[in-house]
Amino acid sequence: MKSLISVFLINILLCGCGQPGPKNVGTATSSNVANQRVDNGQVYGDMLVETMGVNPPLLNPLAYNEGYSIGILSKIFNGLVRENENFELLPDLAERWEFSPDGQTILFYLRKNVLWHDNSEFTADDVLFTYQMIMKDSSESFFKPYFEPVQSVEILDKYRVKVTYREPFAYALSAWRCFIVPRKIFQEDGISDMKKEPPLVGTGPFKFVKWDQHEQIVLESNRKYFNGRPCLDGYTYRIIPDASMSFLSLLKGEVDLLRLNPDQLVKQGDTPAFKENFNVYKSLNRMFLFVEYNLLNPLFADRNVRRALTMAVNRQGIISDVLQGYGKECNGSFLITSDDYDKSMEVMAFSQDEARKLLKAAGWVDTDKDGVLENGGKKFEFDLVATHGNAIRQLVAKVLKDAWEAVGVKVNLQFDEWSVLLDKGLSKKFDAIILGWDLSIDPDPFMLWHSSQIPDTGKKKVGYNFFSYNNPETDKLLELARRTIDPSERAEIYHKFQRLLYADQPVTFLFFTEDITVVNKRIHGIHENGSEIFYNLTKWYVPESQRRY
Repeated sequence: MKSLISVFLINILLCGCGQPGPKNVGTATSSNVANQRVDNGQVYGDMLVETMGVNPPLLNPLAYNEGYSIGILSKIFNGLVRENENFELLPDLAERWEFSPDGQTILFYLRKNVLWHDNSEFTADDVLFTYQMIMKDSSESFFKPYFEPVQSVEILDKYRVKVTYREPFAYALSAWRCFIVPRKIFQEDGISDMKKEPPLVGTGPFKFVKWDQHEQIVLESNRKYFNGRPCLDGYTYRIIPDASMSFLSLLKGEVDLLRLNPDQLVKQGDTPAFKENFNVYKSLNRMFLFVEYNLLNPLFADRNVRRALTMAVNRQGIISDVLQGYGKECNGSFLITSDDYDKSMEVMAFSQDEARKLLKAAGWVDTDKDGVLENGGKKFEFDLVATHGNAIRQLVAKVLKDAWEAVGVKVNLQFDEWSVLLDKGLSKKFDAIILGWDLSIDPDPFMLWHSSQIPDTGKKKVGYNFFSYNNPETDKLLELARRTIDPSERAEIYHKFQRLLYADQPVTFLFFTEDITVVNKRIHGIHENGSEIFYNLTKWYVPESQRRY
């Protein structure tokens, strides 16, 4: 990829990085005690501005179905439990919990004196209401498959909730990472359509202020946050789809935080001026990138054809050339550091010669010598969809096109807005699509691979198995794994599952990327531990001498 701007221009822009940014960025309410000092030299005040590459399709804590919204909603809402920097589950709105001896019941003890952003009190009734909303027939919640094993949710008193499962469920506790919403606010607003934007009233460290569509999303500090008021008075997302413009905005001091792509870091971040003004934080992303094939399309019905498509792709080459080495090959839907990941299973070797042999054996031959394979008079041609504005995925799409056309498969690229791409996935109106899947600390692959999770728009059924993978053997293993509490036994089940998946190749696994987050050095208090940096966001602060807003 060509350098976006010259090193000369970078140095000119960086000379002004210490100057205040523009004042037309949406700001949260100014603090009357902005200069009040807290511990370790921290002070309250100022705002952080982050750039976001897409306008989120929906900000609904009950119905988000993609990663872009999660970062915003997680600043506004809380779950009963949360992840820490070591990916362990800790209390959040629940101060503690108890499991029954048979593992089928959890008793949650809720925090007292927690306030919603409208100053009403959080209680057990809100937990019950959240569960009821997630389990509605019309629900499109990501967490719905997690709650299907629940038999009942009972309120014991204002601060205690008992959750009973029909059978032992391995993901019972992690399911309650879901965002809890206020019954009073949702009922008063009459929220029934899950595609509607609800009032964003949460219990989290920041309050929702406004959303200027395709421009910015503005949050302000929740000074009554139960875990301590954030040092920052506000947090704003500026929506800038173009990666080069986002980078320029960072250099000019218009934004403070940017998730950089590797090409930008390597070509434009290795200057003394850049290093003087910005900190770079790197960590292995828990999201893997993969290509989903619409298995309802006859082109992809033969698993040997799908194996050929995978073998035709030089994944290590993509990591070297597109990711500049910031990534690791992926061979399944588990973290490569996890015990659930079968480390004995080798990544399918790159060999375009073998790919051609598999395609020929499946009946695909270039009979008219035009460079495109045919079978029964039908050309092997399909559309590959990737996200508009996502520079990495668009580059990967171009590499895949070249790789597949080298073995006789014609590929037409389409770059769609994120909301359009999601609609295509849910309605199964696509041939092949590049997507990412974010793994939690204890990921349940059920919702991506089980046949019950195939969406059906006619029945208003939402699911994430967009590619219509249906294998009774893998279904049984996924169901068994959910009932298996012992982690080592569950890992053995998942190893069997991965081997079946490897044989079927319903998708082409590509890689895990490394997160590269660049933050202006005026932002203090960030702790780097090799994982994500936002776990202590409430402690981030700006010294008075470096304020902009």
